[in-house]
Amino acid sequence: MISGAKRVVTVWDDLFEGTEIKDGVAAAIRGSISESQATILARGLSTENRWALFKLGYTGAEVGAFWAKRTDEQIQALVDFVDGFGDAQMCNAEITRRKRASNLTAKQLFEDLVDVAPPPHFSGDAATDPRLENLRIQSSALRARVADAVRNGDLQTAIALQSTEWSDLARRIAEATKEWNLRPIEGGIFEG
Repeated sequence: MISGAKRVVTVWDDLFEGTEIKDGVAAAIRGSISESQATILARGLSTENRWALFKLGYTGAEVGAFWAKRTDEQIQALVDFVDGFGDAQMCNAEITRRKRASNLTAKQLFEDLVDVAPPPHFSGDAATDPRLENLRIQSSALRARVADAVRNGDLQTAIALQSTEWSDLARRIAEATKEWNLRPIEGGIFEG
């Protein structure tokens, strides 16, 4: 051995430093997350908070299920959840409570801590899709009729329009939006 040779520190060394993690658990984590995700954890969490996540009491295979196939965003969401406690003991107590309360598997525990539902992928926006142009025109006309009724002090007509025609138009817009997988609009019908 050459004296004075420096040992190369890896992201895994940084991640597990000071955590007294067992070799089987460390191997399961290394096999389940990427180096970039290990970097997110190492930079985002204190050693104590990392240790709180690593000592969940699952076997190596279960630990692998906790971490496996997670996106960077999900790993960051977990970091944010853990950092929200500020105290490793409080964090560990909450994670343990959740785990025991529902007898969660490791995979279920991750999904309880972090929303893992993928964001919806829309093919476009209802607000601008040309196939909904007729519904946009109808929305504009209906809004004008309601505004006229209010302006003329005919609140009964305005309320009737909103409870019947407005609701019907909002339903048709929602159906078309769903049929063409478009990002929905807010407010039920199109703005004027």
